[in-house]
Amino acid sequence: MAKELAAKLGGVVVASEVSRLLVDLNRSLGNPSIHGEAIRAASDLQRREIVERYYLPYRAEALRHVSAAVKRGVGVVHISSHSFTPKLHGKLRNADIGLLYDPARECEVQFCDLWKKSLATYAPDLKVRRNYPYAGKGDGLTRYFRGQFSPADYVGIELEINQRHVFQAGAPWTALRKAVIDSLRPLYREIGDTLTDWRILAPMFILAFILPEMLIAAANFAISFIGDPNTVARLVSPRSAARSLASVV
Repeated sequence: MAKELAAKLGGVVVASEVSRLLVDLNRSLGNPSIHGEAIRAASDLQRREIVERYYLPYRAEALRHVSAAVKRGVGVVHISSHSFTPKLHGKLRNADIGLLYDPARECEVQFCDLWKKSLATYAPDLKVRRNYPYAGKGDGLTRYFRGQFSPADYVGIELEINQRHVFQAGAPWTALRKAVIDSLRPLYREIGDTLTDWRILAPMFILAFILPEMLIAAANFAISFIGDPNTVARLVSPRSAARSLASVV
């Protein structure tokens, strides 16, 4: 999804093939869930090496792109693309698409209002909800950037897509991706007049695909590695990473 958004709308993708079981790049370092259970059982040295090898470079690259755009006087729209499991703790999620934002940042409120209305035109059968199934101001990369940049320079939106559409694949999944992309195009014509004190000269898209169902299945595999000195090596082997990426795409 994020790669197509960037390709069609001229954005930049910052991507990683590292599993959340190893380190969750969308969580702050102080978050207890930043590592999966197997890695939480690893040594302090192993966890520090994982952070230095995977987490810090990813965050630094994303920050570099946003900072460079802001320094050039370019407003940044950051779309962090995720998916969510259709059912959690036995309860069905009542949405096809979620648009997450910080209610305290008026630019983000207005952006999501426009996007939701546009999606209603391009995909009227889809149920789109704001700040669902998660709170947009929760721990994540967008919240970190909000602390670094003013609302006049940075808009951070998380796009959440119900995994039932992802797993359905085929023509319906292709049509949904097209509708999401097409729904963003009209925003460029309206956004300059609609968003308060906002300048959009170029968008920026950051890939953060998360497939919880897939990760839950992988967690059982990873947890079995506890006590195995080769835990980290197995979790981050290039061959395994390649398979994981292919399955997402």
